[in-house]
Amino acid sequence: MKKTAVVMMILVMFASIPSGYIRNFDFEIVQLIGKIVLLDAELEKQQHKIVLVEKKEKELFDQLVVQDINDTEKIQSLVENTLECAKKRKDMIENEEKIIQQSMQTLEAVSFLLGKIKVTSLKKEINKVMVSVQERNQIHEQLVEVYKRSIQEDITLYSLWNKKSVTISQLEKQIDFVNDSYEKVEEANVNYNIAKLELEKVRNQFFLEKQQYYSIK
Repeated sequence: MKKTAVVMMILVMFASIPSGYIRNFDFEIVQLIGKIVLLDAELEKQQHKIVLVEKKEKELFDQLVVQDINDTEKIQSLVENTLECAKKRKDMIENEEKIIQQSMQTLEAVSFLLGKIKVTSLKKEINKVMVSVQERNQIHEQLVEVYKRSIQEDITLYSLWNKKSVTISQLEKQIDFVNDSYEKVEEANVNYNIAKLELEKVRNQFFLEKQQYYSIK
């Protein structure tokens, strides 16, 4: 099931249940889990924006690598633009952190309400979603940590390029640091994607069951 379909299902579910129709806390929890889905949609938008900036930054760096070292004006311009991209990515990844923080706060609210539900089977379903969200959030934190380090390594590399006294050896050493940081980001990203897919699977199943429960056609 596509994420857009899940989001639409949630919006329909919210609009379909009259106020006071559900006496217990299960629907309130469904609303909170729906909020996490909407936050995840915002997270994906942010990640897509980062990918676009990464692409632009790589194009600039590729130009920088082949640029005539005597053309200092052009080099300076390319360095400034690559630095701008790197700093923009830093701001974007920090926005991702804020979204995840909101997700974690919402999860805490779910946990609080879960204690008020008496139906054991329903608790089990909700807890499964909670565990998946928590695991995804924790892995995202690990990804952000290594991604921030990689950005800093990029910034160091671009800054070196603009120094007249820089040596080939210094650049090569920093490039090794950059490549090493990229490998760690790639590894963390693989783990994140696995956790994200697992969350989507668990969450989609949860909402399909709730859709049937509330008799939404």
